[in-house]
Amino acid sequence: MNELNIVEILTFYGFSTLITLFAIMTIFAKKVLYSLIFAMMVFFCAGGLFFSLNADFNAVVQIALYGVAVPVLVLFAIMFTSEYENNQSFINFSPKFFITVVSSSILFMVLWYIVEYSIHL
Repeated sequence: MNELNIVEILTFYGFSTLITLFAIMTIFAKKVLYSLIFAMMVFFCAGGLFFSLNADFNAVVQIALYGVAVPVLVLFAIMFTSEYENNQSFINFSPKFFITVVSSSILFMVLWYIVEYSIHL
């Protein structure tokens, strides 16, 4: 076995493990927003899995539709169905939420670039 096969196998099993862990965390999350974030990570890891299997179109569709569009739709549904009735309508996210989403996205892209760069060497 050469280094290319080892990297491909590690990438495949790494994404598979992450999908399993994030799916379990999605089920057992205490808050709906956390469950949504974990589900987004499942969709992004599934897209990474498709990229590692050289199914680029499926990966792009997986990330664009399920990783971005569906969670945005669910997030709007969560925001507009509040259990408390309030006359003021505003979005109030803490900066920690945005920092978490942006940093996890950057980390995912950097790790993916490292794996792809090492595969093409």
